[in-house]
Amino acid sequence: MRSIVISLAVAATAATASAQLAGVNGLNVVYGNGFHGFPSANRVLTNNGLAGVRLQETIASTAPGGGDFANRHFAFLSSDGGASPYVYDGTSSFSITYRHRMANSTNPVLPAGTNTTEGGLWFLQGGAANPFADGGVFTVSNRTMFVAGMGAGFSILAEGNGSNPNFPPLTAGGWYTVRFDYWAPGALGAGSIASYQASVLDEASGNFRISQLTGWDQGSSWPTGLQAGTAIGFRFQNVPVLGVENNFDGEYADIVIGAVIPAPASAGLLAVGGLVALRRRR
Repeated sequence: MRSIVISLAVAATAATASAQLAGVNGLNVVYGNGFHGFPSANRVLTNNGLAGVRLQETIASTAPGGGDFANRHFAFLSSDGGASPYVYDGTSSFSITYRHRMANSTNPVLPAGTNTTEGGLWFLQGGAANPFADGGVFTVSNRTMFVAGMGAGFSILAEGNGSNPNFPPLTAGGWYTVRFDYWAPGALGAGSIASYQASVLDEASGNFRISQLTGWDQGSSWPTGLQAGTAIGFRFQNVPVLGVENNFDGEYADIVIGAVIPAPASAGLLAVGGLVALRRRR
């Protein structure tokens, strides 16, 4: 079986970057954050902290709705072994690298490209108790990926309908390796605004895409970037098709918290420190 190994070893100059998310050592799982339309759903959680978290959820064909269209759950970064969410300090720059896959099945099978599942790295401005001041890396089951919300400028990484050859769709049900770098205000030079850069490697196809260095929207509600108290985590959002049984399976693995490179002049600099090696396992 072919596997893809990513080593995101940053150049020695990264030592001059501002502090990363110090002390993160686990994941705090919260069910029904924001949307909890199907509270009778059956869930199986496997939480191994930063090594990986998997959530399987079954919503029966007869499940009564609770008013919302979806169930949304989070695995928040934690610095106390998973007891509570990590609280961002509002000033640190950081990088987060992780592997992600998600799958859904219904009976009957839905048409290709149907959107019933979303996931990705997520930021809740103001903390876990403020579920709708949010955004991050959207990974959608229609094979689309983009960055939006939380006050950040928009970046597309994969276009699910295949209409843009520069951003081919993700492999359905596959593993994706994602990296997100965040520079706090001032980290890229005196007076610089908060900025980010995101990349994805589709492990099945080998396609690699990286965004431009993108600044925070100065007309948004959070022009200064991620606020003190922000909760950071991984999203499981499941939208069932009513009248049939729905089975959802989401997983995040190999989560690495690190520093950013000091000043990327172009998108290519993030890739310079990353070695992508393909190898075959028997």
